[in-house]
Amino acid sequence: DMVRAANPSPLAALLAAGTEMTRYVKSPEEMSNHLAFLQTDLSDPDFYAITLENSRRIVNGYRRLLDEAVAGRELVPCDTARLARAVDALAGGSLIGWAVYREGTAEAWVRRDLETLFEAYRPKRRIPASRVSMGRSRKAARRG
Repeated sequence: DMVRAANPSPLAALLAAGTEMTRYVKSPEEMSNHLAFLQTDLSDPDFYAITLENSRRIVNGYRRLLDEAVAGRELVPCDTARLARAVDALAGGSLIGWAVYREGTAEAWVRRDLETLFEAYRPKRRIPASRVSMGRSRKAARRG
């Protein structure tokens, strides 16, 4: 909700939410430390319950933002539940990838990967018919 309030569009909020975790990872060594804690989070029943609840909230938040982005025509209609899971998986995996490749900032790395994912779901821009026929006329003139 805080991320959405700070961003003018649902898609901008989704990018901000997807890169939020990069604020807590300033170096590959910090990423390694977070992964060490994840081992405990996944193996200890009490920590796992917290991890699962937090993960569900994150994915549900992504889905709400995706629903808004579809309603606002920033994205085409799609299965937002599946896409929310993909956003979650991509954001976490991308952050690990940044720690491996060590190129640029974590935020820029994750943002680029998220933008790549969303590109397939953005509405295709329509070219006005007059511009299409102009393009065809120019091609025909070059061939002639």
